[in-house]
Order: sequence, then structure tokens, then C-alpha cells
Amino acid sequence: MEYLRPFQANPDSSFLTYYALGSDKQYTLTTLTRGQFLDKALRLASYLTSLGVTKDVRVTHYFSSNSLHDLVLRLASAFLGSVGVTVNWSSDTASTVSYKVTKSDSKVLFCDGNVDQTMLSAVHRTCPAVPVCDLSTVDLTEYEPLPTTTLSTSTPAQTRIVIFTSGTTGDPKGVELSYHNYATNAATFEQFLLPSNTTPLLVVVNPMHHTNSTSMTDWAMRNADAELHLFAGYSTLYWKHAAEIQEKARPNQKQIMPLVSRHFDFLKSLASEQKLPVPQSVLTAALSKCVLLLGSAPVGPTTVDTIQELCGTLPTVRFGSTETTLQVRQEEGREGREERREWREERREWRDELVERRDERPKTRHERP
Repeated sequence: MEYLRPFQANPDSSFLTYYALGSDKQYTLTTLTRGQFLDKALRLASYLTSLGVTKDVRVTHYFSSNSLHDLVLRLASAFLGSVGVTVNWSSDTASTVSYKVTKSDSKVLFCDGNVDQTMLSAVHRTCPAVPVCDLSTVDLTEYEPLPTTTLSTSTPAQTRIVIFTSGTTGDPKGVELSYHNYATNAATFEQFLLPSNTTPLLVVVNPMHHTNSTSMTDWAMRNADAELHLFAGYSTLYWKHAAEIQEKARPNQKQIMPLVSRHFDFLKSLASEQKLPVPQSVLTAALSKCVLLLGSAPVGPTTVDTIQELCGTLPTVRFGSTETTLQVRQEEGREGREERREWREERREWRDELVERRDERPKTRHERP
């Protein structure tokens, strides 16, 4: 079982550090080993079974932020073969949520205690046959872990998750992403983001209802050596924690940080106002060792210059629609290898050009001796 083996192989290894975000914008940390996280997922799978959630049953994920409950639910769903349907908690209206529930034929809507109750009531009025389950009120210790011998066996073509488009050009459109899509996605990340003999240290702050963070968290669950730092949301202190994670990283770990251009607009503003939560030199030294993976929005020269100045490195840019990024196939044979070789050569030329531009520009105050 592709999701079970990574957790059984290293049960005592650190898997997750979760950063809950309080109203004071401070983070509270929770850490779980792979064994502890697996136990939660198997107990949740038992609870889901009691609700009638089985293979191919669709359930809506409506959480208020990047939630520990959401992450556990995603692993439990993989064990049962059920299909998660994402909701954009920051922009979806009650009618949009109801549309997604109805269109996907979801049988249960899962949420946490911080979702707006008015919104939930409106959705329930529109979809009265779909029960609403607040996972923050469920005591998982009351449920025995689902026996691993009863777990569902997925096929490559089976749907893993449904992610809807934003609906800016009409009704949101649901994209069905398969287990094959996510297997290919993980293989692509490992080929293009990880240097040889390194393991992924993933720092995720982008919303989990987007393809970007969904693909990263899924990769963490598939890779037995991966370590995941999941932030409930962004605050200024994110940069302090990101630097500390790198400082504590093992030599064989490569820190990968999926972000969007706007995060670096925030960082530039903090630096210009001298409000960084950590000294600039410390932050630059840490981030220069990381893979800063940008996507989901255009990345222009201003953003690249900001990253070079404040982070001491160049970004890795993922092009393409967030809804179709995972819909790729591994090319076979000589033609596929040639295409990948040409892509890598073009990428090297692009990076060399940016390095040349960087070397030609005047040094910033952070770079001067």
C-alpha cells in the first residue's frame, strides 16, 4: 500500500510539525512521529467507516485554515479509497460550497470548529441530506485503529482528490486528480527538486485547498524519509520559523518551500520597514540554502530581484495552471528523455542569465562587505 509503507517503515521518525496560528499571530507547535500520525489516520478511518464512508465515496473538506484534521483526513481517505473534495475557505461563498457539494455528490461535509456557522447553516439548508461533521469535536481515542489488512487497494486511474477551479469564468470546474497523477508528481519533485542523496524537508504555508500544497503534503505522506512542517496560515513569524527549520536541518535534508510572489512582497515590506522577525543576515543565510518553489501566479523580474536580494538565491518557478499541474505523464523511450534533456538545458541557460544579471547589478547594502 503506497501510503501505508512509508509510515510503517519509519514509525519513530519525525513526520510532522504543525504550526497552529492564534489570534495574536503567534504559532503553537505540535509534533508527531510517523507512528503517531498513522495511529490518528487509522482511528479516523474507523470513524469514517462508521459514517458509511468507503471506497469512491466523496467527502467535502471545508476547513478554516491549513488544518491538522484536514491532513489526517487525507491519509485516512487514502486508506479507504474515498475521495476528498476541496473548498476554498478564503473566498468560497455558501452558494459556491453548496455547488461543490452537490456537483461532486459528496456524502459528508467535514469541517473544524472555526468555520463560520452562518455559512455552514446556509450550506446545510441547500444540502440537507449531507451531514456536517466537525472533526475538532471527535475523540479519536474512542475508535480502534482500522486493521491494516482491511485497507483499500487503489488503482492508478482511481480518483485521489477533486480540486475545483476558482470559477472566475463561470461555475467552478472540478478537476479529478488520480493516484497516478500524484505518483508522477512525487517522482517529478524528487527528480527536479532534490539533489542526490538528500531527503525532502517540506515547509508548507500555502492553502491546502490549492493544488500546490495538496501535492506537497501528498509527497510527504508517500516518501518515508520526508519531514513536513505545516503552517495553519501566514504571519510575520513564518520567516523566523523557516530560518530556524533550516538551521536545525540535518546535512542530508533539503528544505523546500512552496510560496507565491506575494509572500516576497510581504518580506520586502518587512525588510524596508525594519520589521523582520529575525536579523536579515540570518534569514538570508538560511533561505539561500532552500528551494524556493514559486507558482500559482506570475513570477516577474521584480520578484526575482527581491528574492536574490533578501534570500541570496534564485527561485525555482513552476509554470502552468494549478489545476493541470499534476495531469502529466512520465514520457517513455528516447523521445521523452530527449525532451527532458532539452528542458533541463533551457532551465540552466535561464538560470545562468539571471545569475549574470545579478552579478552586473550594484551590490545591495545586505551584500556589501
